[in-house]
Amino acid sequence: MEGIQLNIWSVLVFVGAIQGFVMARAITGKQRPKANRYLAVFLIALSLHLMEYGIDISGLVLDIPHVFTASYPIIFLMGPAFYLYTQSLFEPDRDFDKKQLLHLIPSLIVLLLFMPFYLLSGVEKIALMQELGSSGTMEIPTGQFAFMGAHLLQTLIYVILAQAVLRKKQKELERISASTAIQQYGWIGKLTRAYMIYLGLYLLLLIILLSTKYYRVEIDYVMLLLTSLSVYAIGYTAMRQPVLFNALILTNGRQKTNLKTESQQEIKSRLESYFQSEKPYLNEELRLDDIATALSIPAYQLSEVINESFGKNFFEFTNSYRVEEAKRLLGNPQYSNLKILAVAFDAGFGNKATFNRVFKKNTGLTPSQFKTANVGG
Repeated sequence: MEGIQLNIWSVLVFVGAIQGFVMARAITGKQRPKANRYLAVFLIALSLHLMEYGIDISGLVLDIPHVFTASYPIIFLMGPAFYLYTQSLFEPDRDFDKKQLLHLIPSLIVLLLFMPFYLLSGVEKIALMQELGSSGTMEIPTGQFAFMGAHLLQTLIYVILAQAVLRKKQKELERISASTAIQQYGWIGKLTRAYMIYLGLYLLLLIILLSTKYYRVEIDYVMLLLTSLSVYAIGYTAMRQPVLFNALILTNGRQKTNLKTESQQEIKSRLESYFQSEKPYLNEELRLDDIATALSIPAYQLSEVINESFGKNFFEFTNSYRVEEAKRLLGNPQYSNLKILAVAFDAGFGNKATFNRVFKKNTGLTPSQFKTANVGG
């Protein structure tokens, strides 16, 4: 480790860290949900870790040695922040609870364990860092394995807890929303799966290090690149679909009303008539509350009628009308020049992926196959 070495690795890491800081600021502006504060903590912790390693692998750490390992306590905030973001996203009315401070305990423990090292002079820290030598290898102490294992286990536990929240909320989301809430569920679901893959690679790295007991800087390069790519992916998603970082409001509507058959039939008839005449499903942001307000029917009664009379949740019910609208457009020669994505938007879908999935589930064909079978080409 000699001198400053700004190579492609360090540049990618620095850029990823900067983007993480910018993203954290962007998603916590005015009119943003409180849940985003936890995502911002996650991004800041990740970015600080990237920044430290960027300083390390570029050689700048020899000029600012006190940065070395400074982010270690901070990365123990990532797991709790990710879990609390998921929880708060689906429970936006949840207030800050002092019990949440318990999530800081692992980070504080790591801070205390590393305090003797942090109190060393800059010269002493540089001497330790230079043990890497010109070969780029260093025997790994047992304590380092324990640290990495603890971080992996702690993060894995929180990601599993986040998945449990997602599974619990999925049906509720489909019951009350026809678009945005489902997209947000899909976004956080994909992020959770990506995080699990990252942790799997982290575990593989730990196994490799345990078998060799020697550290090579190239291993860090790979993990840091993957970490930077995750920040880029979040930033790209925020630019493409900013609605995913807006407020997600759930309706408390689980009451069982025991409506009489006549009342159910009346509500069913009014609902069908409204959907056929007003076509509210063309609004991709449509929510159960919107229909309830328009028909002057309590949302929980409307939800019960949709579930029992149609055997569907609100998401499925609304999308069945959207599919019929898409079939009308795809099967009409006058609209043969419309692209599939344009048809999806015109029918009320918010994105092509959901459109393709729902359309095939309802018709057994992809939109392209249906178009070819009905109008050719």
